[in-house]
Amino acid sequence: SAATPPAETIAMLDDRGWEVSLFTNGAPEDHAFAEQVTAALPVPLRTRVSLCPRPSGPADLVRTIAGCRAVLAQRLHALVIACSLDIPFVGVVWDHKVRGFSAMCGHPERVLEPGSLHAAVAVEALEKTVDSGLDASFRENLRERASTGVQRLLQAAGPN
Repeated sequence: SAATPPAETIAMLDDRGWEVSLFTNGAPEDHAFAEQVTAALPVPLRTRVSLCPRPSGPADLVRTIAGCRAVLAQRLHALVIACSLDIPFVGVVWDHKVRGFSAMCGHPERVLEPGSLHAAVAVEALEKTVDSGLDASFRENLRERASTGVQRLLQAAGPN
């Protein structure tokens, strides 16, 4: 079945009292799409939805995401940043990386397939995600795996 237009999800979040901010990872085509979505919103809703400035670099994107209660995104960078900041997230699958990252985080259920993405499903997923939070043990496990990987790389590189 066809996906719901973004405006319906935004309207439903607004109706439930969520503060909605649209942001991109900085790609010009993504920002242009966010501008189109914002412009297409009914005027009363448009005044309550913010379109974040296009980030000029990674630090800007991190600052934007750090101000979020939860993140619904299709770009892997946004999901990785949200997870690293302990911000609940739901990924919209556009390729296998989004699905794989969510599974790696121990939350394979936190993905939405684009062909069946409906406002009620997206809002319910965000609300469940906020209610259940993130698994703190995942981050510690990931840190340990990263540390072990770096140690192996250093050993393989040999003495300086």
